[in-house]
Amino acid sequence: MAAASISSQMGIIASPVSVAVVSLTALLLNSNHKLAGFDGYINLLQITIPSTLFGVLCVGIFSWFRGKDLDKDKKFQNKLKNEEFKTMFMEILKLY
Repeated sequence: MAAASISSQMGIIASPVSVAVVSLTALLLNSNHKLAGFDGYINLLQITIPSTLFGVLCVGIFSWFRGKDLDKDKKFQNKLKNEEFKTMFMEILKLY
């Protein structure tokens, strides 16, 4: 769940039509302290798109190997022995 919210925020930052990107470009171009080599919109996208892709891939790989499979998780298997929990869990599964 955390990876999804971070990825959606990264998508907003890296989107070429995002207000965040256009606003940041305007702010950087009109500031009193210029960044060396920063000419505008294209330079900003050359940084944000690859870094966003890299970040989303890293968090995806991390999430992939995080935790145990539910059939191997002893705590979850113990919870399934509780009929109330098992009923609730099965109802949630029906939604998906």
